[in-house]
Amino acid sequence: MDGSPRLAAECHWHEFLDAGGRFTALRDLKPGSDYELLLTTAGGLFR
Repeated sequence: MDGSPRLAAECHWHEFLDAGGRFTALRDLKPGSDYELLLTTAGGLFR
């Protein structure tokens, strides 16, 4: 590990909203773009 931040993708559900309010999948995120993160945890915290 190089110390870079990582998502806990195995235990949480991540959704991303782009500037136009469209949902964007993790695999489709573009470096340098801004997104709003919506997080649902395995413990039940919903967005």
